[in-house]
Amino acid sequence: MTIFLKIKQNGYIDEISHYLKKNTNIPKCLLKYTDEQGEGMIELVDTIDYQDLSLIVYSWRQGESINSHKVNESYYGNIFILCKCNDKYVDIDISEYSLIYNELYNDIQIEDTIEPSIIDDTTLLKEDTTIY
Repeated sequence: MTIFLKIKQNGYIDEISHYLKKNTNIPKCLLKYTDEQGEGMIELVDTIDYQDLSLIVYSWRQGESINSHKVNESYYGNIFILCKCNDKYVDIDISEYSLIYNELYNDIQIEDTIEPSIIDDTTLLKEDTTIY
């Protein structure tokens, strides 16, 4: 199974698992998971290279309602993000896509190591405890 993403018009993202092979008819496969369409047929609309990955973007170029999630351009209906590495489909989950998207489009520098925030009772006591 390969995990890819479906981005709905309201920006919500679903992870979808499906067997993807090199010869899979991707547009036909994606139509099975489509609940918000543009006009015409779904098509390959973009390929975004990031490090050793290629993000493959499928959607519609025309339609009535623009998807609120922007990937280089605005698209209509669902946007599907598939990922390839060395010409093979590989998994991409929401958290990995979020990191890539933020780095590419929001100029946020991601540190190599991220220390988790620890909230304990002392931290909580430093906050406003006024009862309203």
